[in-house]
Amino acid sequence: MSMKFLMQALTTKIGGKIMPALTVKGIPDAVGKESLNSLAYGLSSLVGNCLGLNTEEVSVFFPAGFLQQGLGEELICVVDGFFEKPERTTSVRHELAKTILKILYEFSQKNLSMCNKVEVIVKRFNQDIDGFVVWDIKQIMEDV
Repeated sequence: MSMKFLMQALTTKIGGKIMPALTVKGIPDAVGKESLNSLAYGLSSLVGNCLGLNTEEVSVFFPAGFLQQGLGEELICVVDGFFEKPERTTSVRHELAKTILKILYEFSQKNLSMCNKVEVIVKRFNQDIDGFVVWDIKQIMEDV
């Protein structure tokens, strides 16, 4: 995997900051592309609405499960790049987690009959304390 792809996969740059990136783990390869596209759109739309963002400002990823055994029994969604801001209170983070949980629960009911658990982890991120860098081809081209 190239560094370019890795950086594009990890961050979405909006106004110099990354926006939330949701990684949903535990989905077996048997789930169709159409179902995943629908889930990605639903997550980005509802999370965007919850946070006052556009759907393009929310990234959603489904990593491949190299070991298929047990996939589909449990879904875990980790929200990264959720910058600490005064308006992103504990209640906002809990509401975000509940919103994501609802979407994943509905998805599991339609697509994963063996699913018996859904977890959502919203990780806070402070760009002044934690490591943060963005690679952006648009910025590089403007500087040339």
